[in-house]
Amino acid sequence: MNTYLVSYIHSFANRYYHRKFLFSVANRIGLSSLSYFHYKKTNKAGFKNLIDIGTLSCMDSSKIVIEDLWRQYYRQHRFYILGTGWVKWTYEEKPWGFEGIVIDSEIRADFRTEIAWCRDMRTGYCFNQDTLTADFFDKLEKGADIKVPWELARMYHWPQLALLALWSRGERRPIIDEFIFEVEDFEKIPVGKSIQYTCAMEIAIRAVNLLIAFDIFTQIDEEGQMSVSFKESFIALMWKHREVILNRLEVDLRNGKNGNHYLADLCGLLFLCSYLQGKEAERCLAFARREFFKEIDKQFLEDGSNIECSTAYHRLSSEIVILGLLMIQKSGKRVPKALHKKLIGMYKFLHMIRKPNGRILQIGDNDSGHVVRLNPKGQYVNERELFKYNVNWKNYNDGKNLFFLQEELSVESCIAMFEALFGLTNTADKIAFGFYKSVIGEKTLKISLDDTDFKIQNGEIRDLVPDNFLFRKETVIRFAKKYDFSCKKIIVFEYFGLVIVKLDDFFLAVRSVPEYKKMRLGHVHNDVLHFELSIGENEYFTDPGSYVYTGHREWRDRFRSDKAHNVPIYRNKWVEILDMFSSRAEVAGECFVSENRIIVTAMSKNVTHLRRFTLHCDKLVVEDFSNEDFELRKEADIKDCSLGYGMRTEIKNQRINIMTHITE
Repeated sequence: MNTYLVSYIHSFANRYYHRKFLFSVANRIGLSSLSYFHYKKTNKAGFKNLIDIGTLSCMDSSKIVIEDLWRQYYRQHRFYILGTGWVKWTYEEKPWGFEGIVIDSEIRADFRTEIAWCRDMRTGYCFNQDTLTADFFDKLEKGADIKVPWELARMYHWPQLALLALWSRGERRPIIDEFIFEVEDFEKIPVGKSIQYTCAMEIAIRAVNLLIAFDIFTQIDEEGQMSVSFKESFIALMWKHREVILNRLEVDLRNGKNGNHYLADLCGLLFLCSYLQGKEAERCLAFARREFFKEIDKQFLEDGSNIECSTAYHRLSSEIVILGLLMIQKSGKRVPKALHKKLIGMYKFLHMIRKPNGRILQIGDNDSGHVVRLNPKGQYVNERELFKYNVNWKNYNDGKNLFFLQEELSVESCIAMFEALFGLTNTADKIAFGFYKSVIGEKTLKISLDDTDFKIQNGEIRDLVPDNFLFRKETVIRFAKKYDFSCKKIIVFEYFGLVIVKLDDFFLAVRSVPEYKKMRLGHVHNDVLHFELSIGENEYFTDPGSYVYTGHREWRDRFRSDKAHNVPIYRNKWVEILDMFSSRAEVAGECFVSENRIIVTAMSKNVTHLRRFTLHCDKLVVEDFSNEDFELRKEADIKDCSLGYGMRTEIKNQRINIMTHITE
């Protein structure tokens, strides 16, 4: 009962921007429960290995990259976190700065660690607060971003290094030694205090990564580097993680719409209570499993898309789901058939938002969130070229010739794990696929991908343009080659509000009006009626994505505004941005499609806008009709985009044959 009381109080505290009194009460109750929990007794229940390491085959190309990251960066405590660059994570290291901002803040000494777990290495700001309070973000210095140290402490690098230790005996001993060092260094942070124990989602993701690494290390530690006392200490740390998550479950009692945070909390519990043994773990596992199934059904709409109103958060939530189901399937429990259709929809949505260049379409916020990063995705870039990817790296130079640039807009690993669950052959990410199979074995879901089809072709569309639409504009985009659209169907994700036309090297995305009443609006952008085009490697009218959240309010607002998107601009906005993570959308609309035509409408207050797309073999004609005057953005007007959280790229004018005709 105590656990649920704490979670309820915290949910209200979260809802009202960390009210100081509510957090104080919740923390007192939660931490008092921790003091009565006897970890040493629980340790005797043990730990069980779930990964069959004999089936984890090595991919030479990935091994080379991980080995290079280990030698060049990880063993020196250099980490790439949300646009920091590969910087050394110490309290003495000089930061490169964020938008020219460098902060000199004091360091609390009562739990000094070797690795600066509580420091934002973009600006240098040190987070010394025990808990988040009502005015926490308001009091932060401009540029300081709590997401940066949170992301560091997710420990993404450890599953990668555990795989390297498995595949490379020569690196095994130093990697295991480093794992012991980092775990013991992190243990210096008081449990339940500091920013690293504030957010249950962050604790859950950290637990998943550490458990995967520990599972592999315990099976290959031939020299006994991990002592009995270290193993007991590690298991105790995992029990503490479980308890803090339970005491700080991120539920939304006011609106009844729990989001990706609560889903991640449950995924963390599924991992923790699958690895840890004992009656308490079994009871917690049963609770997490029941809640997980309910949340999948609530957080994913009928077309398989996610209620966060963001393609990147769809990727994150889908990854949470697929990893949680891994533990459920491993335990021998079945996934309800009622969820199969939504699982197929999640998988198909991931496929459809991939552009010809492999990157995903960015709709709504993107914080580069993952649960695990088993296979480092990216490319080596000459340091002289770094400024093209992030303006904050203008003066970056760490003395190396090449810089490994992580790819933040990939969905291959998540797709691969879905394919392992469905019993398909993988073509996306063989390491992620192999990991999933090493746990799940042959316990795949026997479902057909044909069970769900979101391809809609309505046939001929009637003329929907009213006579009183006095304001009309036409944009013609000509292609360099001809395309055959006659045999292709237009893909519609009705609830998410997305229409896609996709050929091998052609990609058109149109943003229709989502089912906003079913959505959570914390990550929504003012992007109603936005469209963008990709031809081969080139992108046009691209949604800029997200750059930063609490660290810089001006840039936060700029990237989610209507002026950052390819939309008709009115004095009144379709989506009203209220606060950092609060919006209001009072807009309705419809979507109609045929073989070569898409019509989307948006209506709000006294304004009605209709946008009609007609696909010809050699051109795209976009017609805008409205009963009120409006403006259209030009491609050159959008100056910035983000290739991942914390990264800002200045867009150079892209060449495409565009003609705009205005008829009024």
